[in-house]
Amino acid sequence: MPLGSDEQALTTVDEMAEPELPDPGPRVFALLERHGEHGTELFAWGVEIGAHASVFHPDGVILAHCESGTDAWEMFSIIRDVVLVWPRRADQHPGDER
Repeated sequence: MPLGSDEQALTTVDEMAEPELPDPGPRVFALLERHGEHGTELFAWGVEIGAHASVFHPDGVILAHCESGTDAWEMFSIIRDVVLVWPRRADQHPGDER
């Protein structure tokens, strides 16, 4: 195929349309259990890395492996009244996205 053909141009455009994004790194989350008027307490915490998440009991024992923090919330909300919380980094201001 000669240089500068339509097929080569399409390949170049496709490559430019899908730039590599930086890896956002691990994200920590918490599952807080609601106790009505008595407030909330930590039920579990987890780390989401890419397409995987590990969920731990507060004492460090592994509870589950999931695809995300949201999946962990969906799973545990079947048996507990839990809320998913994504703590902000110390250098992150309210409203800033990661």
